[in-house]
Amino acid sequence: MDHNYNYNYSYKMLLKIRTLIVFTTMLLLAVSGFKLLSHDAIGQVETLDSQELGTTSLPNKVNVTINNANLQADVALTPEEQAKGLSIKDTLQSNEGMLFPSESPRILSFWMKDMKFPIDILWLNADKKVVHIEESLQPCSPFLPCPSYTPDIQAQYVLETVAGFSSANRITEGTPVEFTLPT
Repeated sequence: MDHNYNYNYSYKMLLKIRTLIVFTTMLLLAVSGFKLLSHDAIGQVETLDSQELGTTSLPNKVNVTINNANLQADVALTPEEQAKGLSIKDTLQSNEGMLFPSESPRILSFWMKDMKFPIDILWLNADKKVVHIEESLQPCSPFLPCPSYTPDIQAQYVLETVAGFSSANRITEGTPVEFTLPT
């Protein structure tokens, strides 16, 4: 009888483990197919993949100057461009970036979904002065929730740069940024 008890216990444990594996697999498949939709969160509306966007740079570019550092920044103007952001690129050079303009100041939220490299993110007010900085943000793990970065202060522009750009160029809150958007 004791032998039967061990067999039944082992069999039940095996069933529990198998069920847990199946459940975990289904959960991972469901999460990987889940699309977060947020109308107020730039970079969080998933509508296109990299092939649909079709480029590694956008048609609109702007020269950005900040603390005597010059960047050539892609300008993400459309919702699709803003949703994909820098995830369309495999790398980013120290003199490159991406600028996300908003029509008016508001709380802007970003995340690192589908990113392939770490970046700095700078939020700018309507006067083009830095109001918040997040440095060396790492790409999201495919197995963990992807955090959003949302400062408590309103911004009209967001500038994404290579990781370490902010500290290397002594950028702080209040630093002015110069650029002229394409018309």
